[in-house]
Formats: sequence, structure tokens, C-alpha cells
Amino acid sequence: NGRLLLARHWRLAINAWEWEFPRGMGEAGEDPERTAIRELKEETGLSTSPEQATCLQHMHADAGVLQDDIAVVRIALTGNDDPTATETDWELTEQTWRTPEQIDGMIERGEIADGITLAA
Repeated sequence: NGRLLLARHWRLAINAWEWEFPRGMGEAGEDPERTAIRELKEETGLSTSPEQATCLQHMHADAGVLQDDIAVVRIALTGNDDPTATETDWELTEQTWRTPEQIDGMIERGEIADGITLAA
């Protein structure tokens, strides 16, 4: 319905909670879409089929220092997309669905500061 899922993660490096898009690390030989689907399930309890995942872009967090490849994957959910009705793993305290306009407001108010989420 045009909404995006944000999850609140504890980030030890900054000793603070951050609103972010759900994400995680790929396993050996795993394509970005499968990683995104697996991490979405692990972090939020939401599941979907591979056909619902599309890699939109690849980006680098800091090409001057890091050799990385961050894939931005859109997952279109159908059916029960209420994360409050599902179990989550230990990483999250809360999740919320927001429209792009609401996310813009969160960014303007400084409520989203995570670089990968901002870039995505």
C-alpha cells in the first residue's frame, strides 16, 4: 500500500537506537534477493516468495576505505503484512510502517540518521 517498513535497531558503535530499513549480511553464495528475504524473515517474522524481491541498486558505504557491496532490494509484500502480529529476533524493539512522506519527515526531524537507510 505504498508504505515502507522501518525497524528500530540497537547500534553498539553509537550506543543508540536507530530507525533503519531491515537489513543483514549475505551468506556465502547467496544472492541479494535471497539475503533480503531471509533477513526480513529473521528480523520481522514476515515471509515472502523470491518473485517479490527485486534488487534496485548496488552501493558502497565508503569506496575510499571499504571494499563492500551493499544491495538495495525492494520486497513487495502481499497478504498479512502486519509486523506487529509476528515474532521478531532479538535485534529489534519495534517496527513501523510509514509512507515515503512520513519517512521524509522523520529524516527532516533527525529521527533517521543511518547512512545506509538514508542512501536507500
